[in-house]
Amino acid sequence: MSDSHPDFTFLFMDYETFNLSPRGGRASQFAAIRTDAELNILPHRAVNLFCEQSPDNIPSPGAAVTTGITPQKIKRIKNGIEFPPKGNVDAEVEVLNEYHFTQKILSEMSVPRTCTLGFNSIRFDDEYTRNLAYRNLFDPYAREYANHNSRFDVYHLVLATYVLRPHLLTFPAARTKESGEIALNSSTGNPIPSFRLEDLSKANGADHAHAHDAFSDVEATIFLMKKIKEGDPAFFDFVFSLRDKSVFNTYLHHAIQSAGQKKKPVFHISSNYGKENHVLGVVYPIMDHPTQSNAHIFFDLRKDVSLLIGLDTAAIKMRLFGKAEELKANGLERLVGITTLKANQCEVIADLNENGALLDTFSIDKKALRENLDLIRTHELSIKEKLKEVYADEHTSKEQDSDLMIYSGGFFSKQEKDEMMRFHGFVERGNLHEYSCAIPLSRLPEMIFKIKARNFPETLTDDEKERWKEYTSKRLTDPALGAEITLVNYATEMNALRKQELEPIQHMVLDEIDEYVEGLLGN
Repeated sequence: MSDSHPDFTFLFMDYETFNLSPRGGRASQFAAIRTDAELNILPHRAVNLFCEQSPDNIPSPGAAVTTGITPQKIKRIKNGIEFPPKGNVDAEVEVLNEYHFTQKILSEMSVPRTCTLGFNSIRFDDEYTRNLAYRNLFDPYAREYANHNSRFDVYHLVLATYVLRPHLLTFPAARTKESGEIALNSSTGNPIPSFRLEDLSKANGADHAHAHDAFSDVEATIFLMKKIKEGDPAFFDFVFSLRDKSVFNTYLHHAIQSAGQKKKPVFHISSNYGKENHVLGVVYPIMDHPTQSNAHIFFDLRKDVSLLIGLDTAAIKMRLFGKAEELKANGLERLVGITTLKANQCEVIADLNENGALLDTFSIDKKALRENLDLIRTHELSIKEKLKEVYADEHTSKEQDSDLMIYSGGFFSKQEKDEMMRFHGFVERGNLHEYSCAIPLSRLPEMIFKIKARNFPETLTDDEKERWKEYTSKRLTDPALGAEITLVNYATEMNALRKQELEPIQHMVLDEIDEYVEGLLGN
């Protein structure tokens, strides 16, 4: 059993979005289905939310074509003119402004003993949740750990299944985007597996008729996890247990210990290694991260260790963190092999001794591994000293817009948090027009102004309306303010899509996006 407490539940969730970037982008839909520990769907515990859009953001035409959602469609759903696809689970459909959309999502995720999870949720959906919460002055992190809550990622479980228990699922062949032909591994000539949710659900017999509808995607995610869990409960419990930081760190400590004082490598299962490498790394523990308490720095023993040994600290930093155009201009290649495992991000690791047969299964060169292992052990002290300096800085960019400062702006002070609670009280009572921020020298006044403008425009003064109009106009053209799609790259993306062979319904979606953007320019 996943959790023995009777109140434990899973909250399977998924976002659809108008932009890929969680920081500057905007969500369009959020769906969630709650189950008990045995994955039985609980009645009347599902939500299907759509988010009204504000005029300071341009939707990606490509995203709209993929999901079929436009700002106009969201309005039609709100007015009862159109209805989203109906899944197998009943859920009340709601259309909310971003503030109340975020508030509703956090209330679902914050139910005590909830494990929130999705498909590729750690990297994408959870980042959207964090940024929505931050941008609307709610706590971005509490729902992940408070009240015995946690998070998990079914995508990580699927990758672990492919490597460690491949018989539990059917893994269909991936196809190339260009020709649609089966993609082949350049080393082995064998088909490369697809880990896309819609491909996996179809290959394993799920009813997934509406891929990229958030509610349908949630149902498919539950189906896959249930198939794995029922197929090998002990394997599922092992992978699921690694979501807990203390369990992860204990297992990691055990896995890297060998006879004597030497550490040994472990298997790390992650999409970072690529399908051609079977999403599998053989990584050696170098050190704990000097500034991040939950992170450990490893090196993939299939990569070139000599660069790490030969380069000085400044060169390593450049090749790790330098911009792609800067590296290209200097004729340099990115330094690969260094990887950071984070104990709070549901990483999947496996003991090398217990799973050594994987080296033969995936034709990994054991001789090369041994040579690199000996080399890195010989130079381990100097490598560690270099990396301490390399990672001593946070490497976070200084953002121009307060909405983007979730990681670069530092944590809010107690005084700021108290003021945020006071602000939420005014929203709750419906008298926001009477509110005035009591902490002028902080991020809060600007952030509160934008929350009001996006969600409660009727509370703006005439001066604030003019200020909002100026900000909106600037954000549509200036990527420094977080716009993933500006007017320039919007036109480029739209023109490229118009040249493709699309279905009539997809052209209708693009027409609506064009109409929406023209409306933004007319405001």
